Amino acid sequence: MGTACAGVDQTGGRSPGHPSPSRSGAGDRKIDLLPNSLRNAIRAAAEATAAYTGMVLTIAVAYGGRDEIVDAVRSLIGEQSDRGLTLAEAISEITGDGIARHLYTAGSPDPDLIIRTSGQVRLSGFLLWQSAYSEFYFCDVPWPAFRRIDFLRAVRSYPASEAQVWKVGRRSPPAGTAR
Repeated sequence: MGTACAGVDQTGGRSPGHPSPSRSGAGDRKIDLLPNSLRNAIRAAAEATAAYTGMVLTIAVAYGGRDEIVDAVRSLIGEQSDRGLTLAEAISEITGDGIARHLYTAGSPDPDLIIRTSGQVRLSGFLLWQSAYSEFYFCDVPWPAFRRIDFLRAVRSYPASEAQVWKVGRRSPPAGTAR
């Protein structure tokens, strides 16, 4: 099953083998900016859902997509510097995959569906890199009032639009699925 990301401002449940986006580095530093009660709630939710499998839900708190990309590029360049590469060698090794390996979500699949609440029809910097081929669902319901039925509506809208992604060839369909 793919991933669903709620367009609100750290990490909820995740599949085994998919580390928390706040696994290290900038993500961990930024969570320290939050009040203790919110940090404790986030950590408790991450621990309570650590064994969940199937779907990945990413909720970003104290997150900025531009900051994530800048941190990823800095981390990649730092890694290249540690390897003793010249500037020209480092530049020649900068690739999309290299940057992706240094994102907060490294090791997690890119989201198939992003749900944006509160009537906002924009990304607001949410998962800028990872959402390149995501489907988006916008709804007027604010996040605190977002209900199960709202989630089900978003998920129900996804299969019809998923065929469009395959049609234009941006992503391969799951194994065993006809184009």
